[in-house]
Amino acid sequence: MNWQLIIEVLSNSTKTYDRSGKFKFYQTIPILQEYIMINRSQVYVEQYCKLANKLRSYPQYDEEDAALVFNLFQVEVLLVDINRKVDFAAENEPGNEIEENKEE
Repeated sequence: MNWQLIIEVLSNSTKTYDRSGKFKFYQTIPILQEYIMINRSQVYVEQYCKLANKLRSYPQYDEEDAALVFNLFQVEVLLVDINRKVDFAAENEPGNEIEENKEE
């Protein structure tokens, strides 16, 4: 596989693991150049790009009119387009927050 770019859509049930264990694993992929995490419960995108063999945080985007620029391809996408079909109210309703498996 050619994993130069990974885009992860975070859910309430997996976002903690996605930001910790999975993020650590992704950093071990030698050819990975860019990692994007998109939050489904609010307008928020985190961008990480590889510098000196380590994924480094780039700007976080939290406004609908902001434009995410994919460094790998130099393509720009508006957050309003990314979130066009997301129902933030439904994502944040009680009962949609499933507790993740915890290590004992």
